Amino acid sequence: MAEIRSFDDLKSSIRPDSVLKDLPNNATKLCEAIDKGTASAATLERIILGDPGLTAGVLRASSAAAYGGMTSGATTIRQAIMTLGERAVRSLAVAVWMQAVVENASAKRFDAKGFAQHSMFVGLMARYLFSMARKTSDLHSALLPDEVFAASVLHDLGLALIASVEPDTYDALMVTAQARKVDPVTAFVDRFEHHPNEVAVDLLQAWNFPTMFPYVLTGFPAPWEHQEETLALASVHYANVLAENVGETFWSYPSTSELDERIKALIPMQEEGDEAVIVELVRGQMRAYRAVS
Repeated sequence: MAEIRSFDDLKSSIRPDSVLKDLPNNATKLCEAIDKGTASAATLERIILGDPGLTAGVLRASSAAAYGGMTSGATTIRQAIMTLGERAVRSLAVAVWMQAVVENASAKRFDAKGFAQHSMFVGLMARYLFSMARKTSDLHSALLPDEVFAASVLHDLGLALIASVEPDTYDALMVTAQARKVDPVTAFVDRFEHHPNEVAVDLLQAWNFPTMFPYVLTGFPAPWEHQEETLALASVHYANVLAENVGETFWSYPSTSELDERIKALIPMQEEGDEAVIVELVRGQMRAYRAVS
């Protein structure tokens, strides 16, 4: 494997054909059926049930979302479609599939289980923060809470793709990050002067992912630089920092990040101690998520 010397080298090695050329047939069918707007709930249910991974992922997401009375729980795919809505189901389907693509990454220092748990924690946290903030914010959003959730689940997609396609580069990155006691993204930015999610943009576009996915993945590090969907981006940013600070990470060493004051202004906590309450709520959602096989 050629040595990765620059970000351009890295990006050129992570092409659509170097990971997978196309979405699995069932995921493609689901996206097309929802985008056309002509499919019945029965048709969507049949497509999802044709893929065990999609079936499990949608049910688990519905179960997690139901914790705490935010929505009603679903025990069947038909109920999940009705509970979450077609747009959310579309987003969840591609997020579930993308997680499956990277779970067998060959990097020795890639913790697939820890990565999945961290991703889901950030997704659930961002969903909660976004739902809470948009009730009081003057900022408009065209996104649904479950769309923010789905995009947030993929917030570290760039790192996972690097672990899959360039395992030596990923392992070296993690060695550096642990030695410096910083998160892997910080170590990557210091090394390559780019955010790791930039390597994922071409793939998402090649696979016809909804435009919100690349937008969220590249925009959440600095939400204040974006005039559109600032609240959603801020929710993902806040969720990611909070997850790191309470130890919900996919790396084993302690590291923390300071929450930018601009994020605090966009999503203010009402009282001292609210963060701890929200963290426990999301951990409860994680327990519900894990309970559904």
